[in-house]
Amino acid sequence: MASSGKKGRRLEPTKDENGKNIKHLQPPKYAPFGVFQKPILHKNAYKPRDLLNYAVLSFHNRPDGKLSFQQLEARKDFVNRFKERKMKYGKDLRTGASQQSFQQDMTDLFSYLDKFFFIGLLRDNVSLDSGIDLIRDGGGCLRGLSGKTRWCTKQHDKTLTRLSIGTNSKLYELPRIVYSLIHEMVHAYQYTFGCDCVRCERDVPNTGGLSHDGHGPIFVMLHRLVLTEIRRWGAFSGEKELMMLGESDCPGRSMSWSARESARAAFENLDKRQKKLYHSLRSQINTKYLIHFSPDGEEVVVNESRLNNKRTMMEDYLQSQRDKYTWGEAKPTSTKGGLVTEIEDDFRDDSSHDDGDEDDDNAVVNVKKEHRNLDKGSCPLPSTPNGPTGLPKTPIRPAKSA
Repeated sequence: MASSGKKGRRLEPTKDENGKNIKHLQPPKYAPFGVFQKPILHKNAYKPRDLLNYAVLSFHNRPDGKLSFQQLEARKDFVNRFKERKMKYGKDLRTGASQQSFQQDMTDLFSYLDKFFFIGLLRDNVSLDSGIDLIRDGGGCLRGLSGKTRWCTKQHDKTLTRLSIGTNSKLYELPRIVYSLIHEMVHAYQYTFGCDCVRCERDVPNTGGLSHDGHGPIFVMLHRLVLTEIRRWGAFSGEKELMMLGESDCPGRSMSWSARESARAAFENLDKRQKKLYHSLRSQINTKYLIHFSPDGEEVVVNESRLNNKRTMMEDYLQSQRDKYTWGEAKPTSTKGGLVTEIEDDFRDDSSHDDGDEDDDNAVVNVKKEHRNLDKGSCPLPSTPNGPTGLPKTPIRPAKSA
């Protein structure tokens, strides 16, 4: 059952008899100050592209003065812990030595990354389990990566992320573990909050990926933007291992080769009957999306001017109104009643998918009525079986130098 506030505002997702979402919620407003830096999201209630935009707006290309205090502290703590502990990894554990200190490293690194990239939303919704040989045979969602994240299937369950930090009593190098941790945290964010309604499930090849794979376009774009930011941390801290993190899988500015290949193979392995269960593949290079693929399908592109304009507009407005808000259940609610309802009317979009098409700016609100004529929506190009206008093409790896 859904509860509602003034003027019928839904505070909880509407579920069917099977516990599946019926109506999409709009993510609560975020800004790096006041009550707006502590949003509450409901499980399995938001469009995948809304979640992508929501996370990226909180961290991408923000100067330090536009980051929250929590984000600044998390970044500092992550870099310091990486520096202090990296030399302890890549070695054999002494006979009978405890894994506890290394497991604590994973818990803390998870917390720092969650606070910076996911606004602390994973802390109460994801359970992290780490240890030696936790995922055998390189298992998990991608062969060769040492992690596995279980889809959140029940409203009150936590998403479970398992992370192997070594094998045969030998610890992996810390950069390898961190790269796997990032990968699994992006999965956890998608699985925990991504909508599970019938329309969204039909569209997964264009968003988060098939349920047995999870490496669709939304995943690879968010994963790459998180990685890019962490490489920046390496640059300003002088940590070469962070500057080059994941270079074998994401060389230069490329999105993950292994994830894109996994998504392509998962879709092509479906038979004709299974493929009919899903929407046709849509263009991911469409520039009307706030975040999209480059024309060659190799890189993720963010429309920086649009992102900054919309982010500035929203945060300036919220800053001017911050004293009028108190913290409510899932969204800030106004003690005077009128302002929030007007803003949330701009957030709300319960339109159909139109064969899976998405509103690219659902997570970016036009906060004043006179700005409602700003561009919204998308106009997909014709579908193709694969490549940059459909699923990510199989990457061509450069030949190794002699």
